[in-house]
Amino acid sequence: MKFDDHYTQNQIRDFGKFIAKQKRHQRGFRNDPLQYRARLAEEIAKHEKNGRICVIVYGTDCDGVFFERDYEIAAGVIAFLAFRKNEESYADGRLHIDILTKEESI
Repeated sequence: MKFDDHYTQNQIRDFGKFIAKQKRHQRGFRNDPLQYRARLAEEIAKHEKNGRICVIVYGTDCDGVFFERDYEIAAGVIAFLAFRKNEESYADGRLHIDILTKEESI
């Protein structure tokens, strides 16, 4: 007996939705924007000094050459998300962004 003969298309689709939901649940906060922002705010507050945070951006460009840059930006969730969106829009290869204090970045 074939798989399609035993199950209806609706049952197959519903099972697929169930599996996708379980995978999203296992991944956790990455799919929940509010929880992600709350954890991001905690991380920023932990590294904030005088209303600023240091952000290290490193990765590879389209030619596979490693780069590393550091920035000092305002310590806020919206400022960090705007910064990350700008960096990701110009990324040619892999990109990593870490939040540090000024002392940690030196």
